[in-house]
Amino acid sequence: MADPTASTSSTTSPAPLDPIGEALLSLTSTEGPAALSAPVRSNPGADALSMVGAALDQPAVDPENLGTFTLVEGTIASSGWMPWRVRLTGRWFEHVPVPMYLRRNGEPAAIIPDGQAALIVDGGTRRVRSFRRRAPEGAEDRAVAFALDLPETTRWWSLVTWSLRRQRSSLWALLTLGFVTGLGALVLPITTAAIFEVALPLGRFDLLLVLLGAFALASIGLALLALRRGQLVVQIRDRMDLVLGAGVMARVMR
Repeated sequence: MADPTASTSSTTSPAPLDPIGEALLSLTSTEGPAALSAPVRSNPGADALSMVGAALDQPAVDPENLGTFTLVEGTIASSGWMPWRVRLTGRWFEHVPVPMYLRRNGEPAAIIPDGQAALIVDGGTRRVRSFRRRAPEGAEDRAVAFALDLPETTRWWSLVTWSLRRQRSSLWALLTLGFVTGLGALVLPITTAAIFEVALPLGRFDLLLVLLGAFALASIGLALLALRRGQLVVQIRDRMDLVLGAGVMARVMR
């Protein structure tokens, strides 16, 4: 989610977080007190997520078995929410369109839209702080925003593009490996041709050994590159699925 810009005057409303964030604004018209009446959980993280579910008007469903998932990931999958990882920079606190989950002073907390302001509620203790003009004290600069589904006017390809932009390093590594693999693949036919057209006809056994060694090294290198490319593809897929999976499933189920 791109950094918001500050208002230029007292009569100008805060700028939206980004075009997709503006679309997400239409998904929630929650009031803070409604979220505070959410079912209480003994686990602070689960309690913060319970308030997020109440704000979304779709209660949090406790995951039966987390497995390799974190509590947040498991609750997202069980509840059918759309998660949205955001970086809270700039004057983000002037415009909070959707409920968020983050850590405050190292403990889980929920950020709930409340009219023109917003509330930050500590998980477990339910201690409430309202904020509008400055960021809440102790809040980390990374959070997870939540929504149920996107409006019909928002295209899914824009979400896919957004999720890929958040993985530039992995994409560049994948493209670089593809380029190197293409160059390495040229070594195999070149060495094969040299073996049968030069080394064997001329009886150059020393050259034959060199070419065979080059062929073997190139084969091993290409296998390792293919393995790393596969790992990157899985990594990119998993990160995209974490961002988009719940929302896509919600749209399919509808």
